[in-house]
Amino acid sequence: MTKKQTTRILRIVLPIATIISMVFVPWILVWAWILPLPDTVQEQVNEAIGHGSDGIIVYVDESGKPPAFYTAGWHDRENKIPADPKSLFKIASISKLYDPGAITKLVNDKRLSLDEALADYFPGLVGRIENAEKITVRMMVQHRSGIPNLTDTPNFWTDPPKSSKEALERVLDLPANFEPDEEHEFATWMIDNLDYEAKHSAGLTQEQKDRFKEFNLNGRYYHFETADSVCPNDWRLPNTQDWIDYFNFLVKESPRKVKLETIELTEENYYFSFMNYEKRIDLFKKGNSLHLNPTGRIEGDKFNIPDVYADYFTTDSKETFKGKSHIHIMNMYTTIHSHEHNLQPDKEEELRKFMVRCVKREKLNE
Repeated sequence: MTKKQTTRILRIVLPIATIISMVFVPWILVWAWILPLPDTVQEQVNEAIGHGSDGIIVYVDESGKPPAFYTAGWHDRENKIPADPKSLFKIASISKLYDPGAITKLVNDKRLSLDEALADYFPGLVGRIENAEKITVRMMVQHRSGIPNLTDTPNFWTDPPKSSKEALERVLDLPANFEPDEEHEFATWMIDNLDYEAKHSAGLTQEQKDRFKEFNLNGRYYHFETADSVCPNDWRLPNTQDWIDYFNFLVKESPRKVKLETIELTEENYYFSFMNYEKRIDLFKKGNSLHLNPTGRIEGDKFNIPDVYADYFTTDSKETFKGKSHIHIMNMYTTIHSHEHNLQPDKEEELRKFMVRCVKREKLNE
């Protein structure tokens, strides 16, 4: 290509690229940036409505002056109810913006101490919240208390608590996730089986749930091609190390002397087995850390009755058959392996579907 041809192509391409880039510029933000600032807060709020918001409420707390409220737009657009500064909002996770601010003001006013224990302020929680005598306000603000996550309690997403009292009751008498102020990487497990309706997933009928209600069969059963994509953002299928950590945790917490034997197997399709906890740890005991229950499985269009085992999809770097790793949990022994039999899409009559439990790895104060 000659220099003249290159120049001609650039003369054609550059204007086109410029026009295209102008189309995707966030003009609302640009316009808001270049406009001169209004003289008053109310004028700014009124102007902001013009950028597409339905309603705005602004609260200003300035030292030496009474609090001021500014509103614009609608509280209820459909019924033409104007924005009300006294409206109540469900603020959910953004309470993280408010809690530290409120605590800081209380500490500044000498009404709260960051280094006092939870038990000093709520003595009734001693014996109900593990380590209540050791957990300080500072640890709670820094998410280093070890108190179980409310969102990991059973049925949180399908039946969320309706009050702060009910939210507290859901974490009472649960074991701590870790020792107070202990900084380490840990796996957060979903406390329930995943119940997300996805392609190739199957759920039980109400009649089946009622028939086997002693097993508390919550969640759906997933095809292996779907299992690795159904976990929410930032969550994933557990791997072998996650399970090893969990079983080691059980051994550590057991009041009885237990030896967990972890065996790395040499067979092509089998790579780990956990043994030697039969009659010492009941993996399905009511109130166990992961709320595990026997799950059974779906094979073809048949539901295999749960009895003494739970099956979950998992992952491992050593898996022989990509995406087909799973764990069989039993009190006698537990095995993680992968194989093709019963997991071949062209053999629908014997294709197995297992449940899914998702995890995420976090590091405190990271």
